[in-house]
Amino acid sequence: MLIQEDRQYTRSEVDLMARSIGAWLAERGIQPGDRVGVAAQNSIDVLVAGLGIDCAGAIGIMMPSRATASDLAHLIRDAGARIIFVDEIVATELSSAAEVEPLEHVVGLDCPALQVAPGVAFHSLSDVMATPVMPSPKLGGNMVFYTAGTTGPAKGVYRDGAQLSQAAAAFTQVFEFQPTDTHLAAGPLYHGGPAQFARIAVALGNRVVVLRSFDPEVLLRLVERERVTTSFMVPTMLRLLTKHPSVLSRRYDTSSMRMLITAGEPCPMPLKRDVMDLFGPVLHEFGGASELGILAVMPPEGHELKPGSCGRILPGQEIAIVDGDGNKLGAGEQGEILVRSAALMTGYWNDAGSTDALQRDGYMSLGDVGYVDEDNYLYITGRVADLIKSGGVRITPSEVESVLLEHAAVLEAAVVGAIDEKWGERVVACVLTQPSAAVTAEDIQLWCRSHLAPYKVPKQVVFFAEAEWPRQGTGKVPKRILRQLVMEEHDLVEDVGSHGG
Repeated sequence: MLIQEDRQYTRSEVDLMARSIGAWLAERGIQPGDRVGVAAQNSIDVLVAGLGIDCAGAIGIMMPSRATASDLAHLIRDAGARIIFVDEIVATELSSAAEVEPLEHVVGLDCPALQVAPGVAFHSLSDVMATPVMPSPKLGGNMVFYTAGTTGPAKGVYRDGAQLSQAAAAFTQVFEFQPTDTHLAAGPLYHGGPAQFARIAVALGNRVVVLRSFDPEVLLRLVERERVTTSFMVPTMLRLLTKHPSVLSRRYDTSSMRMLITAGEPCPMPLKRDVMDLFGPVLHEFGGASELGILAVMPPEGHELKPGSCGRILPGQEIAIVDGDGNKLGAGEQGEILVRSAALMTGYWNDAGSTDALQRDGYMSLGDVGYVDEDNYLYITGRVADLIKSGGVRITPSEVESVLLEHAAVLEAAVVGAIDEKWGERVVACVLTQPSAAVTAEDIQLWCRSHLAPYKVPKQVVFFAEAEWPRQGTGKVPKRILRQLVMEEHDLVEDVGSHGG
């Protein structure tokens, strides 16, 4: 069963709808290997559309739901998508695009008919599902997930059906999913993590609850109402959730949750403790990426034993840590993380150059920095591009961020390096404070001095308003944008004096 706040579909309804979508796509000439896009806010219809694309044997192209008209046109052209499923916001955005080739058909998910672009036909989902069902689905299962683009323009991570099936089997075994689970899809379904966990839940016959957009109050209400047992959330979502007034007042019953999975960015120990205080000992963390798959998994009992680690490296994952010259490093030595396994992506869609750029002597690297300890636990501490060299010393931003996040007034924090005539780079703390918190740059620096070596203390603290914090749909904060704002001395931030109050 697929459920959202205002409606639901039974398993038999989902099967018939997916087969009708597959038949409609086939009638319009979609063959196995052709590309069909989905760009829409979370809904149960997004999952159904994906299943329908599978039935046609096509490659599902999962596109960001809040892209500009020019970005959407680029993704459609890059993927070669002739058909795309959209919501009203995306359909309206597309109507202003100057060029949308090779797009031929737009299917509106629960939205009124719109004139999208010359030569492009608009269809409602209800019209599509009036098509007689496909008796023998082709079940391709191939998918492309466009990355959030935290380090540059979005790229399409391509995984074929065999890879996704193998990954689903591995996920099911590692996390011990049960057919009786109720899964909450809390993150954007165009992103690899939330989408793959939701699709695994559908395949297992679970009840799947879809959160339309991230709202802590609605999420908690759904957990209580539907007795949710599993979910995947990035640390930013967990941080916003655990600090919400309804959590602090224990307004909702969250005792049904038995497994909460997190990944996508470092999850500091204070946040892990807050999550387990809310839900109990249910937090599972993993290290990995859309391009790499799951590298390591940390069960709830391991967080205090190995603070800072994202888990023990899984069988089949070969990881090497190398220095700047490519020399392999030993246990506990920090360097660039290289990965070799059968779980690596097929490649970036239509971008062999970017795929080749990740290769390192038979391994793949996304530019992550970290180390492996003597017990084979993986620690991801940052990215090569984000390391700060100040006064000739390399500083890892995640270490400073962990200290900042322990300050009672700090809700979110990101540390970047800014060009500095004296130091080469200076450490800059970008901070989003708790609502109504009164804190100054000097307060933040004093806190850091009590927990960090002097050279790691931020030389500048930049406070952001909630509306200007550049959080992406996946919850990640793109440091390249923060760095640019700091260097441009953006007039929407401040770096001295009091903030909040």
